[in-house]
Amino acid sequence: MTTMPHPMHLHGHFFRVGESATAPVRDTVLVDPMREVVLDWIAENPGRWAFHCHHLYHQETGMMRIVEVT
Repeated sequence: MTTMPHPMHLHGHFFRVGESATAPVRDTVLVDPMREVVLDWIAENPGRWAFHCHHLYHQETGMMRIVEVT
């Protein structure tokens, strides 16, 4: 939870925001300040994938993780 918006990006996969089967498919979602987002995705692409904020200075301070799909 922060006071800034964060454009969060997941490499190697696509997802829908929320739980609607008709929501648009995307790989980046804008998380509004003091909010959380529910993603609906199928982890079907094996590998190690970056999940990070698109603001470089946020990545440098820790808003970057590796998601491993086996």
